[in-house]
Amino acid sequence: MISQLQRIRYTNLMKKVNTKNKALYDLVKKELDIFDAYALLSQGCPNDEFEHEAELITNKINKGLTEKEIAKIMVEVYESQFNEKFQEKGFIKHAKVIKEYFDNN
Repeated sequence: MISQLQRIRYTNLMKKVNTKNKALYDLVKKELDIFDAYALLSQGCPNDEFEHEAELITNKINKGLTEKEIAKIMVEVYESQFNEKFQEKGFIKHAKVIKEYFDNN
């Protein structure tokens, strides 16, 4: 169940994300939730934990990028937000899903 505060946060975030990119944002957010850096979600953090990272990644990626390029962008965003080192190989399966989205849309 989504709380009222989460709904407001999501609505405000969607105002920043171009409507055309909403489906892409939702996919990126889903993949980041699956990645679940530091197991934050599985330890009970709110579902909006990775919204900012999803917004940053959505705004940096586009059709025509390779899986490796998408994974690299994901790493750059995570390193800038968490001040830790991440490996591209950890993001490759998520980047593949995102690339398939671009290939099919």
